[in-house]
Amino acid sequence: MSGPSEAKPARRRRHRSGGATEEGVLYPRWFWPSFTLPASLWLAILFVLPLYTVISIAFGTVDQIFRNPLPVYEPWWWSGEQFGKVLDDSFGLYRHVYVHTFEYVVIASALCLALAYTVAYYVARFGGRRKTLLLALLIAPFFISYLMRMLAWINLLDTDGYVNKMLTFLHVVPQPIDWLSGRPSTVVMGLIYGYIPYMVLPLYAFLDRIDSNVSLPMFGDYYTNNLLSQSPRTTMLGNLIDEAYGSTGQGPRAAVFVIILMTLLLIPMFYYLRSTARSLETR
Repeated sequence: MSGPSEAKPARRRRHRSGGATEEGVLYPRWFWPSFTLPASLWLAILFVLPLYTVISIAFGTVDQIFRNPLPVYEPWWWSGEQFGKVLDDSFGLYRHVYVHTFEYVVIASALCLALAYTVAYYVARFGGRRKTLLLALLIAPFFISYLMRMLAWINLLDTDGYVNKMLTFLHVVPQPIDWLSGRPSTVVMGLIYGYIPYMVLPLYAFLDRIDSNVSLPMFGDYYTNNLLSQSPRTTMLGNLIDEAYGSTGQGPRAAVFVIILMTLLLIPMFYYLRSTARSLETR
C-alpha cells in the first residue's frame, strides 16, 4: 500500500521524442495544434485576405477613366498620398466627426448599461416562472432586422408620429418636435434602441461581468444616423465611410477611414485583453 505522501502518476507525460502520452497513447507534437488548422484557414480566407485588400486599396490608386479604386497588392508600390490627405482632414475638416462619434457612443453605452443592468437584474432575480417568457421577449428584437427597427423609429418620431402626439396630448410640449432634423438626442436614442439587446443578454448571463465589446459596433454604425438624422451636424465616422464608399473615385479614402476606425477600436481591445491576462496571472 502506498503512503499518503506518494503522488499519483500523471495521466499526461512528455515523451523523449517530443510527443505526449496520455494513458499509454503516444501523440505527435503536431497532433493537438492540427485541430486549429480549419479555423486558421477560415480566418485567413474571410478576414486576413479581405483586410489586406482594404489596406491595398488604401495605399493604392484610382482608375483615371471610371474612377474605380485600383488596389496595389505589392507593398513596395504603395503610395501614402490618400492616407496623408485623410489624416490631415481628420485633424481639421473631420475633427468634429470624431468628437461626435465618441460622444454618441459613450453616452449611448452608459445609458445602455444602466437600462440593461436593471432589466437583466430583474429577470435574473425576480423572473421566477416568467423568466422564460421574459427571455423570449428580450431575444425577440434579434428576429427583426436593424434596418426595419430604425424605419419603425422614423414613423414614431415623425412630426405627426405617436411620440409627438403623446407629448402634445399630455401637454409636455406646446407643439410637435422635429426629432428628425439632426438632433443628437435622436441619434443617441436610436443607438440605445438598436444595441441594448446585445448588452442585456450578457448581463443576464453574467451579472458580475460586463461584455466590453458591446459598444464597439456603434463606432461603425451609419444606418442610425442616415435614417434618424437629416443634418450633417450629427455625422459619425461610419457615415464618412459610407459616403466615401458610395462616391466615385473615393474608394481609397473609404479604405483609409476603415483602417483608422479599426486602429481606434484595437487600442481598447488590446488594453482589455492585457488587463484580463494580468488579472488571471495574479490569481
